[in-house]
Amino acid sequence: MFKKIHHVGLITDDMERTVRMFQEKLGCEPNRVQVADTGWAHATFLRMGDVEIEIMQPYDPENLYTKMLERNGGPCLSHIALSTPDTGAAGRHFTEGGVQFLDGFGPGTYTPRGYEILFLHPDETEGIVIQVASDVPAKEMGY
Repeated sequence: MFKKIHHVGLITDDMERTVRMFQEKLGCEPNRVQVADTGWAHATFLRMGDVEIEIMQPYDPENLYTKMLERNGGPCLSHIALSTPDTGAAGRHFTEGGVQFLDGFGPGTYTPRGYEILFLHPDETEGIVIQVASDVPAKEMGY
């Protein structure tokens, strides 16, 4: 069902500082800068080999990621996204198995970049936030 890690999501309270650390200490270059269409965070994407690192700086004080930053006292891991060629089949598999999704992030959810995604509820995954993401944006699959 899963072929590889699609991306790793990190949360920061200072985008410039975190991106600079990845550039200067780890040799990463920004892949693209995107303002998330969700109205809660700005995101920068860095590439390491065939895996992206998504660095998000939330600006909505009520958002889950803002609360994660506060609980952690600073930057932290947000989620690990697993890549699948068929997000619909993955969604059906989890639904049939009784697996719960995060509210608003079940089957049929798309990112601003056009990837179909699912977020498994952390109660189902030992507190780890797991995202399932399509291999390619939906627009490239003809949707």
